[in-house]
Amino acid sequence: MDQSWWPERLRRAATDYLAFVISKSGAFTPLAPRLAQLVDGTAEGRIVDLCAGGGGPYPALLDAVDAARGGRKTALVLTDLRPNVDAGRRIGAGDARVTLEPRSVDALAVPPELGGVRTLFDGLHHFAPADARALLADAARSRAPILVAEASERSPAAIVASVFIPLFVLLVMPLVKPRSWPALALTYLVPILPLAIFWDGLVSCLRTYRVDELRALVAGLDDGYRWEAGTVKKAGRNITFLVGEPAPHARS
Repeated sequence: MDQSWWPERLRRAATDYLAFVISKSGAFTPLAPRLAQLVDGTAEGRIVDLCAGGGGPYPALLDAVDAARGGRKTALVLTDLRPNVDAGRRIGAGDARVTLEPRSVDALAVPPELGGVRTLFDGLHHFAPADARALLADAARSRAPILVAEASERSPAAIVASVFIPLFVLLVMPLVKPRSWPALALTYLVPILPLAIFWDGLVSCLRTYRVDELRALVAGLDDGYRWEAGTVKKAGRNITFLVGEPAPHARS
């Protein structure tokens, strides 16, 4: 789905499905208090989500961040190399906290006017090591706090479990909004989406960075910047995370 030749309709249907599953599972909710701390440490008081796709864990995660901030509202800007306008409108409908950046935003070179805490959920494995390091280096160079997290895992159990993804797609796709008749046809009449999402999930498991690999990615990117990598548990699953932020003496 990263390939330029992949049909846009299929890409949008798949990212809408993935966003629905991620949001409903609450996989990244344990990171809400840490994300709230990062937001409180910025002048902008907002989150800039990179590679947002169909919205990922938002807006459910945004509610959890607000709760961790004592009810204070947190602004969210959704960005992507290929902005999903429909998803942005759906998430932002009636929610003044959420805006969609209409421009194409390269996660390796985020425009300076998009200040705030950068987040990237289930996205770092899409980047080869050199590009992943460049993405993290751009945050450090800009002195922008960043939280990267992955719900996929490079383990035998996760790889075996990916075999059941097509069945899960068949069960869940009717619940995904916006409901799309072409998406349903490409799920049940010609099952392209279950197979594509299975392949995406399998490759994601094989490419997910482990904690030691995340630490290696940021080795040397610590001039006035500090990094923390680890895992948290959610429903028996390991959620891998990497947090970077300016050291207290280096904050502007």
